[in-house]
Amino acid sequence: NRWRKCTDADSHCGVLRDLLSAQWADFRDGLDGLTQEMAESQTLLDAAMKSINDELTIINDKKTKFMEVLSGTISSINADTEETNEKDEQKRSIIHEFDRTSATYREKISDTLLTRICAVKRVRNEILSHSALTPPANVIDCDFSDWTSKTGECLNMAGQAITCDDGCPGRDPYKCGGRETMQRDIVVRPNAHGMECPRLERQRRCGQKRCPVDCV
Repeated sequence: NRWRKCTDADSHCGVLRDLLSAQWADFRDGLDGLTQEMAESQTLLDAAMKSINDELTIINDKKTKFMEVLSGTISSINADTEETNEKDEQKRSIIHEFDRTSATYREKISDTLLTRICAVKRVRNEILSHSALTPPANVIDCDFSDWTSKTGECLNMAGQAITCDDGCPGRDPYKCGGRETMQRDIVVRPNAHGMECPRLERQRRCGQKRCPVDCV
């Protein structure tokens, strides 16, 4: 090989300097090129990072707003749930009170029917069974139908037909809603010895509920 023939003979300094200068220029040009590339890449990276950070800031702002909305929604749901539970408890209490009151009135009705009416009629018939003038067979008591609506209408204080009242419920249950006239008919008229007919008309409260609202 030719390089094996290299000796320690004197070198041409000028030629060597020219070679080193040329290589230094190549190295310098390569370094400047790489430095410029790195600067351009850094500029692109900075721009991309700024864009990403801006997007992250927007996303975090939206996330914060959505979390606030979610928190408010959850609070509303919890409040509605609590109110629903309270209403359910009120409903159960009202139903319980209604059942208790209804049982009391059913007992009073049964007592009135069996004790005050039927028992009195039995005693009367027993007494009249010994009478030659008015035996029980000669006694005709009044008989009448159940209560029904006379007109089928519920009228307010102004005489207008209503089915509901937005003033209900109020503190005074007698100041909302309207009145409906109820009647019952005579089925058997009494004779002079029988029990007379009770009143055949009365009024009852009606329309004591809020009017429905159409959701839009």
